[in-house]
Amino acid sequence: MNLPRLVSRPAVATAGPGAAPSVGASVRRETASVRALAALLLAAIVSSVLVVADMLVDAWADGHLLLAWVSLWIVAFAGLALLAGTVRRFSEKLMAEMDAWAARRAERRASERLWAIARADARVMSELQAALRRDDATVFVASHRPTEGVSVKGQPVL
Repeated sequence: MNLPRLVSRPAVATAGPGAAPSVGASVRRETASVRALAALLLAAIVSSVLVVADMLVDAWADGHLLLAWVSLWIVAFAGLALLAGTVRRFSEKLMAEMDAWAARRAERRASERLWAIARADARVMSELQAALRRDDATVFVASHRPTEGVSVKGQPVL
């Protein structure tokens, strides 16, 4: 159930002992987690490519250990170079989707908590009903407002 927000949050956090972390700190934390995820995924992908390459090289090397060793390192460096950008973009997208999912989940929990409080307290329920009526009236007015310079039939107003 989507309920309107009754209390707006301040846009700027104040500095103090109980203050929220700054925007820069949260951006650095997000960047660090995206980089860590990208590095983990890149290592997993390259290691699986190396296992397959080792099996193939071991089959055709026939005792040429140096050739096998050099070819494995070539595969490793090529995998790192070719997959780094793709893995980073994938991990950024994955982190953004996970953040959005967590935000939706937190919003749903808050809405359910507010609804439970409203069911127990008539004052809160009346505030919610008033907010819903205001929200419905705003949506109705916005959807039925004619566009500027155009009549109801779509003809220009002179």
